[in-house]
Amino acid sequence: MIDLNDENIKYFYLGKCVSRQPINFYTEKIYHPIVNDIFEMGENEYFKLLTPFIIPIEYFKNVPSDVTVYEAIMQDRDMCISLIQSLIYFLKLKIENDEGEMDIKIYNIEDKQKGRSKNQLITKSGLIIDDEKFNELKTLILLMCNTKELTKEDLGIKDKNPISEKKERLLKLRKESRTGKLEEKRVKLVNVYDYLVHKPDIPNYDMYLSWSIYQLYNTYTNSIKKEHVQFTYDVITNGMGTKEMKLESLAEKIIK
Repeated sequence: MIDLNDENIKYFYLGKCVSRQPINFYTEKIYHPIVNDIFEMGENEYFKLLTPFIIPIEYFKNVPSDVTVYEAIMQDRDMCISLIQSLIYFLKLKIENDEGEMDIKIYNIEDKQKGRSKNQLITKSGLIIDDEKFNELKTLILLMCNTKELTKEDLGIKDKNPISEKKERLLKLRKESRTGKLEEKRVKLVNVYDYLVHKPDIPNYDMYLSWSIYQLYNTYTNSIKKEHVQFTYDVITNGMGTKEMKLESLAEKIIK
């Protein structure tokens, strides 16, 4: 099990992300998305690839309390297709191989412990995606893509809401997700790219296109931190207290 609370494991994978070195995942390798990939497909399509890994169990309706996110995805036709498309992208599987078959298939097993059957995925190399491996893959993809799982608040669900209202909200979100309208609350990639391109005196548009999404967001975050530190230092050395200054977030200044 991949536990990023373990410092050794965390920094091992952070090193892979910073250097864009291949990440082995059992019999497969996880692909680092690069900026140019995302610009070519569009941020909405990229977000769809992330959706299976960022939705919480509250996204699904009418599921037993002991059902996991992976099980719920595999029981939902649209989300199952979305997950397969994500695996094809992140694990670089083929939609159709030389024999005219996909590199990933669905098979059904009987879960005797829970007393029900469930669907699982298996790759051509023999990797079976079960609950544990899905969670491991999810952990790594969230790290690589510098993102996180959505919360109930992100989905507009409040515990004090009536059950009927919860269902109505979830149905709306499910529909929006399938039409590409469910957006993650994050800084748009194009704004981050534009910000970093224009930091040097002479912009270099091509340089960042080959960077991984992690490298770009990591550089952006560190750059913002440095500018905040420099701004605070300038305020103090000019004899002006921070209460006299409007400390507007640099992110808010550049994000349209």
